[in-house]
Amino acid sequence: MEKEERFSYEGYLIFTELFDIPEELEGNIGNFLPEYNPETPGDGFEQINLRDYYLRSPRILDIDESWLSETEAYRYSYENLIKADAYVDGELRTVDIPERKTADLYSSSGYLFVRGDTKTTTKLKNRIQESLYPEKLNSIVFEPDFLLWLLYQHYNGEGLDYLSIRQLTDAKVSGSEDNFGEFNSISGSKNLLRSAPILEGILTGKSLQMVGGHFLAGDHHIRASLSHDKIHVKITDEMNDLTDIERVVLSIKFVDRICQLHSEWHELNPDHKYPPTSFFKEIRSMLQEEGFSVNYPVKRTIEEYKEKRGGESL
Repeated sequence: MEKEERFSYEGYLIFTELFDIPEELEGNIGNFLPEYNPETPGDGFEQINLRDYYLRSPRILDIDESWLSETEAYRYSYENLIKADAYVDGELRTVDIPERKTADLYSSSGYLFVRGDTKTTTKLKNRIQESLYPEKLNSIVFEPDFLLWLLYQHYNGEGLDYLSIRQLTDAKVSGSEDNFGEFNSISGSKNLLRSAPILEGILTGKSLQMVGGHFLAGDHHIRASLSHDKIHVKITDEMNDLTDIERVVLSIKFVDRICQLHSEWHELNPDHKYPPTSFFKEIRSMLQEEGFSVNYPVKRTIEEYKEKRGGESL
């Protein structure tokens, strides 16, 4: 990628495709990606030196420089022809005008992250799958039980390495209809752990589809939401004062850590991987304290998680 005065990106900090990298591809993804040539129609990738851009930034954040040096970044580009009216030889005609669309690909700590709009990231995903064949990229999916584990860690006040949850404000659950319908969602809650639509959904066996809120990554405040296969980092007042390169670097580090947590969660013993019976009983008590009548059976949910934990009876 040509050296520009400043790094910039288009769109939002939404990471819509997340993958595990096969061990043999770590650190050399770029060797398999076709280069983009702006002189020739088509698509391809240009490498971005994040570290150089970051060190030229006016504000240096407390990011591990060795981690940043090992993080690879590529900008994927393709030309999309759009119809437009233009004068050709003095005559107004409809012509095809090339429009360049881009999305970004980041490789960090054994993971791949894709950021960009849905259409472009879909093309990028197909392109890297073709380029890396026969190696297969495994998509990272945040299971409802992983999201529930995050909520339980926050409820318990548990700190997470490099990352802590300051406040959960948003959530969505889905499943069989209850007092709030088949889909229960809340946004902007001051205390998600007192949100009746979400708590009732959990008690009745609905699946957590999304959680979001305020996180502390190192010394930096990040607002983000996690759903099935997507992480959306949102611009806070603190991030609003940062340059594009600083926003992207902080976001990559956050996504990296979430993916590491997800991998670590998969390796936990069942009694640490799933909430105990006491958690569900406390949810029922909190609902009653908020004036909601818990007149539906919760035994099935309690028994389900008791079995997942290996039969504990707390």
